[in-house]
Amino acid sequence: MEQNGYSFLIMVKGMKEFISDIILENHGKFENSRVKYNDRYDVYGTTVKQYLYEGDQKKRHIHIYYSDGRAYGEKQEIKQKIRRLKE
Repeated sequence: MEQNGYSFLIMVKGMKEFISDIILENHGKFENSRVKYNDRYDVYGTTVKQYLYEGDQKKRHIHIYYSDGRAYGEKQEIKQKIRRLKE
């Protein structure tokens, strides 16, 4: 797409290896910053510009989002699974 002059946007899950390092590098830098909060979507976000993968020819804008509500819900699910396993 890039070679043909198209702009593009892709979504990548955070567990993908090529993106997880970028997420870990930025973990704790924006999640509780009021200026990084997006009220419309109830998420915190930041943008970094760097190479996405080895051999990449161009620095990419990488948008990282964090939802404390979603994190809380996922934590509660894990607790419930642990309780069930103990029973």
